[in-house]
Amino acid sequence: ALAAAAERGVVVMIATGRSEMATRPVLEDLGLRTPALVYNGAGLWCPERCDFLEERVLSERTLARAVDYGLTR
Repeated sequence: ALAAAAERGVVVMIATGRSEMATRPVLEDLGLRTPALVYNGAGLWCPERCDFLEERVLSERTLARAVDYGLTR
């Protein structure tokens, strides 16, 4: 179905909560060369470049607070 949609001009992309490492085999199996949204939308992975086109990471302050919270629970 994805191949048929792509043949009709639909841009097919994958969106997942998984990492780029877990998504790469899926993209390969499906034959998709379009970018994929990974990490619940925090990253846009490009299989052509094997790199992120865009990514959002936690600030140092937010990361420190999250780690602190985890250590106290």
